[in-house]
Amino acid sequence: MKFLAFVAVVYAVVVGVLWAIHEAERETVTLNSSEYVEALEGGDE
Repeated sequence: MKFLAFVAVVYAVVVGVLWAIHEAERETVTLNSSEYVEALEGGDE
């Protein structure tokens, strides 16, 4: 059951991130999606 809970949390996070990226791209058309991804990846490090 713990594994299923973990999968559910990961799934929710992935969907949330994808939705957030979609909203950001829709609101700020000038922002390049590749630059947004690079900013996300580079921000964690």
